[in-house]
Amino acid sequence: MCLITEQMKPEILKEDLVVYKCLDGRNSIFYDYKWTKNRMAKTNFSSGKINTCKTFAGCYSDDIAERTYKKQNRILLCVHRGFHACLTFARAMEYDYSGKSICEMKIPKSARVFKDSTGLIVSNKMMLIKPAKVKIKP
Repeated sequence: MCLITEQMKPEILKEDLVVYKCLDGRNSIFYDYKWTKNRMAKTNFSSGKINTCKTFAGCYSDDIAERTYKKQNRILLCVHRGFHACLTFARAMEYDYSGKSICEMKIPKSARVFKDSTGLIVSNKMMLIKPAKVKIKP
């Protein structure tokens, strides 16, 4: 999964942030990562600038964000690697991940984050707080 954003440099959080992530049990959907409750996970970002008009195909898996950014003919940042989540529970419910769970996660103060205009976020640090807040019905 990739995050497409106008934000060219990461923001450093000044306070903890609760976010919501779709998981398959306690496993990430896109990468082979198993989350452990109350254990801080850390990673590095991997990103690159893209011209949305020319290189959008296959870069994004979120339909809402793709529709938002596909129409724009300009250079944006595509963040490939990092911990992806949704800023609100309602935004997480918009995913079509039948049988998967929406879990409550925490991004700690001092973490570096990228946000898009559709309610998605990528961070270099994240922790599982509450597993299986709700299960998405098939």
